[in-house]
Amino acid sequence: MATKTLFGIQPRILIMLLFLGIVPMILCFWIIFSHSETQYMEMKGKELADLAEIATLQLRNQLQAASRQMDGLACNPSVFEALAASNRELQGKEDATLAQSVGQEKSWAGLTPEDPLVRRIVGTPLSAYLTKFITIHPTFREVTVLNRLGVAVASAHVPDHYLYGDSKWRDLVVNSYLQRGAYVSDVKRSEFYKAYILEVIVPVFDSNQSMLGMIRGILKTDYINAIIRPFRFGETGQALLIASDGTIISSRDVDLGNQVTYDFFEPAKPLLEEGQKRAFQVERRMAQARFIGVARTNLRDAFPDTHWYLLVEQDLQEIQQPISGLKGWAIVAVVIVLIINVVLAVWFSREFTKPLLDMHLEKL
Repeated sequence: MATKTLFGIQPRILIMLLFLGIVPMILCFWIIFSHSETQYMEMKGKELADLAEIATLQLRNQLQAASRQMDGLACNPSVFEALAASNRELQGKEDATLAQSVGQEKSWAGLTPEDPLVRRIVGTPLSAYLTKFITIHPTFREVTVLNRLGVAVASAHVPDHYLYGDSKWRDLVVNSYLQRGAYVSDVKRSEFYKAYILEVIVPVFDSNQSMLGMIRGILKTDYINAIIRPFRFGETGQALLIASDGTIISSRDVDLGNQVTYDFFEPAKPLLEEGQKRAFQVERRMAQARFIGVARTNLRDAFPDTHWYLLVEQDLQEIQQPISGLKGWAIVAVVIVLIINVVLAVWFSREFTKPLLDMHLEKL
């Protein structure tokens, strides 16, 4: 029985040639590009995580440098002398002095710079030395020396408090110092300075390892911006330092002065707290997806009271743009190759069929 042909084309041969030529090609393209896309996203995730690691290490090193500067100040003989003199005045009357200090703390904000109590703190040779210390180390806004009860003894400028914390707070500072180094607080709003502040506190010990007092330094949050903001790349790539409630502490365009909440904080927070993934995608309704990289180093390991998340993010669409363009060119190439395959399949089908048709016609 003769096989039917259409325009001299053998359908079975045509289908076989198309199957052998097109299906393997499509499978190869699919395998290559799916694997390449996975590798590309893994590479970008590692890149973002590495940038987050660099930013985290820089911030940690800056905080540790500030801690070392405070440690050096704690060894100053003038500080020892001022604390020793203040503590001698406390002997036998700690409770009465503490009660009096509580009352003075309540009225502290209303005192003028010329008040004798204020001048006793800011009008001493030690306060002049602390002023020079701030000039040399401009990352500090204020430095205050406290006695063992937490009462201000000397300060570069008029401090925001006369009495700092209670015994539990002082124990926390000492324990933190003995375990990890200087106590670094979380970022908080100060109505006295009308700004956000960050505290670095170190205890001062005598030769018998008895605590004489503490030195409290207030860091300017601007120096955090100086670390975070240079991490900008592409149109949307940036590093962000985020508080535990999602408030952006610092980013390429936003700081605490704006009080902006990170849009993707809710979907990202569980993954940030889990700390297992170095890079991941997050999505939010009515907003574009983000690709986030997280550092391996955790700031809380060195400074437990800094409830921050440092991450590097970039718009997912921007990240995928190069590979999307490559996919477009790949589709064009597939279409061109497909057309060539069809043409070749038709040609070969006709060439294979023609001798058979000629033989069939000769027999007729």
